[in-house]
Amino acid sequence: MTKSKANLILFGIALVLSTFAVASVTAADVAYILEDNSQVSPKITNILNAKSLSYEVIRDSKIPTTDFSKYYMLLVVEDVGNKNMIPFGEHHALFFDRRIAETVWVGTDSSFTTNAKQIKLVDSTDQIFSGLTIPPTWIIDVYSGSGSLMHYLSKKPADVTSLAIRTTENKPVIASSVRIINGYPVRDVFFGIITVSSWNTNNELMFRNALDFLMADIDQDNDTYLFENDCNDNNNTIYPGAVEISYDGIDENCDGYDLLDADSDGFCKQGYIIQNPLFQCFKEQGLIGTDCADQDPVINPAYSDKSLNCINDAPEFTSIPQTLTFNEGELATFEVTATDPEGDALTYSTNNPNLVVNGNNFTWQTDYSSAGDYLLKINVTDGQFKVETTVTLNIINMNAPPISIAIPSQAWSEDTTKSLNISKYFTDSDSQTIEFGVETYPDETNVQVDSENGEIVIFTPAEDFFGEETIVFFAEDGHSKTLSNEVTLTVTNVNDPMVFEGTINNISFNEDTPLPNAINLTDYFIDSDSNLEFQVIGNHNITVQIVNGKVSFYPIKDFFGTEQIHFNATDGEFSAMSNVITVTVNEQGEPPEFYPLDCATAIDEDSEYVCTLNASDLEGDAFTFSVANENNSVCVVNGNALNYKSTQDYFGLASCIIQVTDKDGSNQETLQLSISPVNDAPQIVSYTPAADVVHIVEGWNKTFSITAKDVDSLAILTDWYLSSVKVSNSAENSSSYTLISPPIGNYLIEAIARDAQLQSAKTWNVVVGPIEDFTCSEVNGNICSDGKTCGVETLNVKDTNLCCPSECVPDFKDADSCRLISNNVQIDINSVDGSIELGDKITVEFTLANELDMSQEFDIEAHLYDLDSDKSETSVESSTELGSGKSRSMNLDLTIPNGLDVEDDYVIFVRAKDNECGQSYRTITINRPKNDIAINSLKIPSSAICGDTIEAEVTVENIGSQNQQVDLTLKSPDLELDESSSLELEDYSGENNEDSSKFTFEIPSGIESGEYELNVRADYAENKFETLTKTIEIECLKEQASASTSIPSTITTEKITLNQFRDIEPLAVKKNSYLPLAIIGTMNVLLIGSGVILYSMYKKKKSRVIDSQF
Repeated sequence: MTKSKANLILFGIALVLSTFAVASVTAADVAYILEDNSQVSPKITNILNAKSLSYEVIRDSKIPTTDFSKYYMLLVVEDVGNKNMIPFGEHHALFFDRRIAETVWVGTDSSFTTNAKQIKLVDSTDQIFSGLTIPPTWIIDVYSGSGSLMHYLSKKPADVTSLAIRTTENKPVIASSVRIINGYPVRDVFFGIITVSSWNTNNELMFRNALDFLMADIDQDNDTYLFENDCNDNNNTIYPGAVEISYDGIDENCDGYDLLDADSDGFCKQGYIIQNPLFQCFKEQGLIGTDCADQDPVINPAYSDKSLNCINDAPEFTSIPQTLTFNEGELATFEVTATDPEGDALTYSTNNPNLVVNGNNFTWQTDYSSAGDYLLKINVTDGQFKVETTVTLNIINMNAPPISIAIPSQAWSEDTTKSLNISKYFTDSDSQTIEFGVETYPDETNVQVDSENGEIVIFTPAEDFFGEETIVFFAEDGHSKTLSNEVTLTVTNVNDPMVFEGTINNISFNEDTPLPNAINLTDYFIDSDSNLEFQVIGNHNITVQIVNGKVSFYPIKDFFGTEQIHFNATDGEFSAMSNVITVTVNEQGEPPEFYPLDCATAIDEDSEYVCTLNASDLEGDAFTFSVANENNSVCVVNGNALNYKSTQDYFGLASCIIQVTDKDGSNQETLQLSISPVNDAPQIVSYTPAADVVHIVEGWNKTFSITAKDVDSLAILTDWYLSSVKVSNSAENSSSYTLISPPIGNYLIEAIARDAQLQSAKTWNVVVGPIEDFTCSEVNGNICSDGKTCGVETLNVKDTNLCCPSECVPDFKDADSCRLISNNVQIDINSVDGSIELGDKITVEFTLANELDMSQEFDIEAHLYDLDSDKSETSVESSTELGSGKSRSMNLDLTIPNGLDVEDDYVIFVRAKDNECGQSYRTITINRPKNDIAINSLKIPSSAICGDTIEAEVTVENIGSQNQQVDLTLKSPDLELDESSSLELEDYSGENNEDSSKFTFEIPSGIESGEYELNVRADYAENKFETLTKTIEIECLKEQASASTSIPSTITTEKITLNQFRDIEPLAVKKNSYLPLAIIGTMNVLLIGSGVILYSMYKKKKSRVIDSQF
């Protein structure tokens, strides 16, 4: 071995050892060096991330203070001012700018060109061009568009290899070197294609290959395999020859694919994508695995047993009736049985619309028109395969009973008769003699029913009867009996005069006392068919109130004596008067009266006071004092002594109502109080944790809090003590202290709430232990159910390995949700104002906060997500760049689709992802609009000829929650068209929520050829409408105007674009053969006219040029 080879081997070993040394302290794989104000390129960072290369952005001003020993490679994309302070000789480097090339390779000269788009390869076999499609000229495009800035070397040292040059001269655009510096090989690449934003796919691939070249001698994961040989140099469990783990989607042994055939039966696990068909699962026919039991070599798609062959097989019939016979009018029923090898659920169907299918049972309720022989096709399907059989059904003709049509309701006036011929409402299809009768009679005390000849029925109401009764008739043909509908019989009211009957007695009651409901006037004024209005006459000192015929008396204060009154009643047509009534108010004694109160009114909080009560009584009767009401006060009467004070801790305005009572009644007096405050100690009204002994996981934080109240509204100060040492204080009513990462041990935490004079305290005994000593519930964890996920790392508690430290959230599988939810990416979604209805456009307002220590370029998605079907119904995407520690308010618009099931549960889901991922959701309720319709189509011919009669069809759908009457108008003033019609549409859930209306009209003969608009308008609800406009081509030729022969019937179909989003189907229409000639003639005229105009413009321009020369 030569000395130079030995030295080279030693240098290589030293480089590997230095790589291991750097790996132990490295901050990132790549130092990404930029000017201070430049933007980080998403193309570059995406490629670095795809290569699993970590990076840190180093700004020009930070170069002097940066420890570059922490990085494997230098990536310099611009000419930075501090380039001479970058240790190029100690690291591999990739640089774009020509000035950096002059710094790295001493003796280099450089220049640049603009609008360059291509380069020419010097050595197409070089690693940097691996994977490119290289043409014979070796010239490739590197920029998209028309080209951009490109740097190149006009002079280079001999140890620098030219890899690609300019297309016009031998000047390197891409060059590389491997130099031994201080005993170590150092790799450098100049990449002069400097405008990153315009790179095409060729350039991106060359940049990736350049990174591979620079990292080729590095073992990042210390698994003894270098970057260029290791298919994942960031994971020391992945390397050539490693043990392969099946189904995990990872190529651990670097053979190019994952292990998908664990049982080695030649079939991959069902549902897994085959990455390399030449080496994986040789028996598979497609690129998706089909082995439903990949741990069992017997079970696979090639197995002969249909239940174990991993594929679905068609169902098989096991029981089929051959020929069935039923009579007309009977319920025809039969059963067909089938089985499925895989036990799949089976669905039965038939081609006969008369049959009702319920599982494998088939029924047909026959009628007297059903006779005949039927060959029924019976189908059964497992959802994928369908098989068919036949059943013969014979229906035998039978006698048909009489047929009844609806008999309308009958109405006539009170005290008159009504006749009805019921024979008009029954027929017999077999032409047999029919006999008629009454099946169900009305109440004959109200309406008497008689018949003259069995066909004519006479109704006679009882005297003065009016109202409704019902009757049911029948018809018999000697074999069968048919009932009519229930017929309503209405006898309408005829007004009768009212009468006054009896005598109203005189009334007597006491002074100052009301007498409610003393008389019921409806007991005396009799009217069988009308509501009455009443009036009182003769009262002066007594107020008389009449409500629904009931009379109440209210004398004025202190009045006693008599008044004579009488009452009038009217039904609007007739009236009557009562007898005269004497109303007597009896004189009564007076209640006692208070003397002015002599009690202290300005008192102190919680202090008791007493005063003496005095009153007088006109009749000298005995009286007593009592308390009638208390407001923020406590009042007690003992004899004539009043004891009073404030309610507990109250100060401010208060009152006490005192009452004095004798045999004739009572009076009241109010004692108004003004209560001054007295200081009380603060009270601790709530605290957390609730337990007095608190267990905390070692290293976890725990927050203790109290809420204190001072009834005097004084300022509260709170002091916190940890094992008798003061650690915190605050001046808020609600205060908290967080015990941060305590070590194992016992602690005493005390909170003291105080005002200027008094205090209260709360203490907790705290025990801190390792997390393995706790259960999931003790650390307030959650175990996620199906359809939910944790989103963060689980806790190592003693009772489960599925303990989630945060609230479980829905999977959101259909929305590219976060695999791990980062607390450093915070999303706060605002509530959506107002009611949300189908078809609405809503604005999703949210705040995105980046709490990472680096800027992020977030990809953002907002979804309307159906939790019941686990499906994203609609979504919108956006992106934003957000600096470290910054937040931003964002708005994204979502349109609620019309076809959603409003009974499902929906949320707004927002996800933001870059280096880390964050997501959030908010529940919303979606309602169906009450009033909403859609014009689904306006079908008219694409063209017509003057004098044609054409048809237009308008289809309208009710998409609201209420039934609608829709008024349609079809107008075209130029075609003298103004037609209208109406539709009755059930609500959205009804079967008849869509209907069509047809309009037939004639095209006028005396109009010009051309396009004409037809406008349809649908009015509904209150002041709501929808419109739709469509254009029709009308042709009126002179030859047609004078011709007497018929128009040639050439039929065409042409689709017309309308001003709505719905598809509108075209109709066929007659069209003459002159239109192409007319179009060609018009085009010729336009071409000749355009030529004349262009020639004229040319002459004028030439004239101006000649004039300008002089």
